[in-house]
Amino acid sequence: MALEIVRFLVQDMEAPPSPIPGVAVRVFDAGGVFVTSGTTDALGIVDITLDGAVSPGTQYLIRLYKFGVSFDSPASIYVISPAPVPEGNNFKAYGDINAASAPSDARLCRCHGYLRDARGDAWRGRIRFTLYSPDIVDQTAILSRELTVEADSYGYFLVDLFRTGVYVAQVEGISSDERRVTVPDASTINIADLLYPVILYISYSPAAPFALAVGATLEVTPTVVASDGRVLTGIAAQDLIWSVDDETVASVTLDAATLTLLGLSAGSASLTAVRNDASISRIPDTITGGTSSIVVT
Repeated sequence: MALEIVRFLVQDMEAPPSPIPGVAVRVFDAGGVFVTSGTTDALGIVDITLDGAVSPGTQYLIRLYKFGVSFDSPASIYVISPAPVPEGNNFKAYGDINAASAPSDARLCRCHGYLRDARGDAWRGRIRFTLYSPDIVDQTAILSRELTVEADSYGYFLVDLFRTGVYVAQVEGISSDERRVTVPDASTINIADLLYPVILYISYSPAAPFALAVGATLEVTPTVVASDGRVLTGIAAQDLIWSVDDETVASVTLDAATLTLLGLSAGSASLTAVRNDASISRIPDTITGGTSSIVVT
């Protein structure tokens, strides 16, 4: 037997499918004994190291879990060592997120999903939305500004809101929890991501890892995406704190839309981005692309 990197990609059942982040992937041996676990990132991917064997491989049982998503579990996989080329030990899984179909009105975004209480049970309450913008849509004035959505008996919410609209959301029974939200220009969104958006994903041009020589500079353009689907402006300086963990190796200078790396001495360092506002705690609380390698030669 030899260790192999096994990649799981978890997607929803829509067409085309979208990744499901935050899925707990638990691995058991053929006898049902727990082996290890991991959690999918913003791309719906998690890599787990497992023992493999020559074809047909070592058998494992996979159980997937995310609140509000149903999976066919357990699923059986076989890990082959050495890994077959080019396909590798890569597996896909699909979950039913109960995503409602897109609304018939292209101006609207369908906001849906579950909320929990402190015990982890589905929260069966109400949310009041007050529209602040827009005032006119397709030459029609918006006169009624408030609407209330109530969960069904399973704690599931569904409401259609104007795309790019700005609302104030008031969660029933939580007097201090009044949130100003911006609806994404998308057909659907998870209601928890709308109410409690955080930075979820950062990509870079050129792509990480970054390589530069001592005394040289490298201009990097980040694209910062929030969990509510918005692409934030520039380097999102109000939302992120950018730094280099070893300032003897490299430094970073911030501009409105770019980061400039400067090589100071030969070695390795990391470019890091952490959320400036920690008022929203998320589990797992990681930013995909939040730590990127820098190599200076």
